[in-house]
Amino acid sequence: MNAIETVVANITEYLAGDGKQIIVAYSGGVDSQVMLHCVASLHPKYPQHDFLAVHINHGLQEQANSWEQHCKTQCEALGIPFKSVRVHIDVKSKKGIEAAAREQRYQALINCADHGSIIFLGQHLDDQAETVLLQLKRGAGPKGLSAMPECHQHHSGVIFSRPLLHISREQLVAYASDNQLQWIEDPSNQDSRYDRNFLRHKIMPLLSQRWPGFSQAVARSASLSAQQQALLYEVCDARLQSITDENDSLNIDSLNEYSIAWQHQLVRTWLEQKNVSMPSKAVLDELQQVLNAKHDAEPILQWQEWQFRRFRNKLFCIKHCEALKAGSKIALKHGKLIHPNGFGQLIFSSSATKNVGSIEAHKSVFSEKFKPQDAAMSKPLKQWFKTWDIAPWTREQSLTVTFDGLPVAIWVAENVIFSVHMPPVFIDKMQWQPIEPAL
Repeated sequence: MNAIETVVANITEYLAGDGKQIIVAYSGGVDSQVMLHCVASLHPKYPQHDFLAVHINHGLQEQANSWEQHCKTQCEALGIPFKSVRVHIDVKSKKGIEAAAREQRYQALINCADHGSIIFLGQHLDDQAETVLLQLKRGAGPKGLSAMPECHQHHSGVIFSRPLLHISREQLVAYASDNQLQWIEDPSNQDSRYDRNFLRHKIMPLLSQRWPGFSQAVARSASLSAQQQALLYEVCDARLQSITDENDSLNIDSLNEYSIAWQHQLVRTWLEQKNVSMPSKAVLDELQQVLNAKHDAEPILQWQEWQFRRFRNKLFCIKHCEALKAGSKIALKHGKLIHPNGFGQLIFSSSATKNVGSIEAHKSVFSEKFKPQDAAMSKPLKQWFKTWDIAPWTREQSLTVTFDGLPVAIWVAENVIFSVHMPPVFIDKMQWQPIEPAL
């Protein structure tokens, strides 16, 4: 069995069973052209699946529209449904244009996919070797040096597969030429100002000339790193179960029983499970200041849009959000009170809004007194927040709901605490709901 036959066999494994959506990420380059050709050869044998080629038009090159048309024509010739998605790339992104484009590309593919869809990506052996070297440059550990997995499931339920990962670009070009395939050559791939292109054109040829089979050896190291990382995950998953408290926080006393190296590894795994951007080693080194702070201290350690916070001897990771401004007010619109910082919405039934003159909410004042329905006395909100174990960063987002100026409820996160002033008839006519993210 030659290399391409192996690829077809790998693809076939995903096509067995019930019907699902099968997507080819199709740039029009030689790698995705070969991928499309292999998938198209299997298309008639598996009519239960919905096949689709998705082309992402980044709009960064003058030829972008003609490339899109080329891809559409190729799909029509092969009998594969085609879809093009245009994305906007922030060329001034701090992440760099390559990372920004990659992020937009993957998100666009996910948006096109159904839950459980298979998305075939065209990365090959030489891409894998370049990725390992780029990770070395960044000082990555086992996870980074694992480079690209052959298969992984995104938290959205989409499955990404890379059937070409053991095939060199030379083999792909040979197959494409033998089968008279037509593909796109992106001139930006020759621009050595970009790190990957610099490696591809300046470094990799020298390494391969000096050590034939260098890419295969690097890919093998990536596979071994992935195995080591998988073992780490097994241990970390078991240990995290024993130190994770409610609200997906970590018990600080339990975490401190481990060495600093293990603390860093456990926190990294915890953050990865939460789909949080990974902090640098420097940030993790500073984490000791948070873990060892006084019990009543409120230290903040921030990276990007995320923060480490501690409360009640627990470590939290939260997305940074500005506190509501003093005097902030929210008016009822279309039967909803929508939190200005995205912490959900309160939905009112039509009968409730008809029987109350004015419904609104304002930023809670911690000194104002409040008496919950089941309380014997009223106390300042600050004291109630302590009684309810409300974290400081959550308190800053709390709102007081009023009917005709009378406080009837405190809205804090996804909880609504009714006051003695809340008319019983309205209690089941006001409901908190999350705000669905825009696609």
